[in-house]
Amino acid sequence: MKLIDIDEELKEIRMLDRIQVILDKVRRNNGSVKDFIWAVQYEVDLIEAKVELNNKQVRDALVRHKLGLADDDVIPRRAYVPLLMSMAWGEHPKEG
Repeated sequence: MKLIDIDEELKEIRMLDRIQVILDKVRRNNGSVKDFIWAVQYEVDLIEAKVELNNKQVRDALVRHKLGLADDDVIPRRAYVPLLMSMAWGEHPKEG
């Protein structure tokens, strides 16, 4: 697993093409602009949730690795936050 960039993910799934499909369907069904915007935002929200979950899991795995913890070990908050912050400042590799 690796960290995912939302823009790269949207490009990879060809979101602009999907938006065109949504627009065509809304037009065929005499939908409103609000219907179109809602449908696009709904699909983007799903992708953002997927990316957010993936990135949380990647960060969790990195922290567990750095702390020498197994998957079922509890991460102590006092260790997690400082380690995550140091990773954000580039003191540790962001991906394993």
